[in-house]
Amino acid sequence: MTSAAASLLALSDPNRLLLLRLLLEEPLTVGELTDTTGLGQSLVSHHLGVLARTGWLAARADGRRRVYSPAVAGTPLAPLAAWLRREIALPGGMPEALVAPVARRPSPALEDWLL
Repeated sequence: MTSAAASLLALSDPNRLLLLRLLLEEPLTVGELTDTTGLGQSLVSHHLGVLARTGWLAARADGRRRVYSPAVAGTPLAPLAAWLRREIALPGGMPEALVAPVARRPSPALEDWLL
């Protein structure tokens, strides 16, 4: 798989899309993301790892915590990140299926929204 395909595939998960959208606003820790999303710590860590491996995020140490932030400035992903920031509202304006933890099979409403 090409790196472009892997980067786009990383956004196919609604939880990762939500995490990236939150991080496009400000750098956050795993704990802050779990508090904001209601997702479990291990799930958030897993999704952050996928986003970091595919070029979307960078992490820096802050004591014992890691702070995640977008790593797309100056890369081919920058225009897509800008589009995500403009087009996808933060929680409260997002489809309910993106705000709540997502089951293995997305709801039909979510599938319609993603298409």
